[in-house]
Amino acid sequence: FMANGHMLPAGNYTTTRDNMASSVFMIRGDKAGTFVTTVPAAGHDPSGNQPSLTFVRHENQYKLQTIWESSRDGLTLMN
Repeated sequence: FMANGHMLPAGNYTTTRDNMASSVFMIRGDKAGTFVTTVPAAGHDPSGNQPSLTFVRHENQYKLQTIWESSRDGLTLMN
């Protein structure tokens, strides 16, 4: 999937909010990682009250779109 212009291979990833800049997240996996900048998202978490990531498909690529921490606390990527 794509995040912040970087291609990240399939695998397990963690997202961590930056302590100094709450709009910045680190996405880290076994083989790759990147930082992303976010803004508050509109709407509700499609997974209910569970943390989740949402993606959009562009042709044959997936792009990370939002990071949901709870049902109403979501962040949209700015890339």
